[in-house]
Amino acid sequence: MAEHNPSHPDALILGGSLLMGVLSLIMLTIYLFSWRQHGWHQLSVLRRCLIVFYGLWLIIGLLTWLGFLGVMPWS
Repeated sequence: MAEHNPSHPDALILGGSLLMGVLSLIMLTIYLFSWRQHGWHQLSVLRRCLIVFYGLWLIIGLLTWLGFLGVMPWS
């Protein structure tokens, strides 16, 4: 792990994973609000794809954080 060294490569990966999770959570909230407002069938194909993309991105970010924190084993 990074061992309290901010220039360690693992710290950069962990920071990028945190940024990925936060951005996907914000964007997913925005798109889910739009989904709730208009309904799934009224959304454009682009917005539907972005909802799925940001949802998957959030799951990957969460799994990465859980792995780094030792809550979930990598194997």
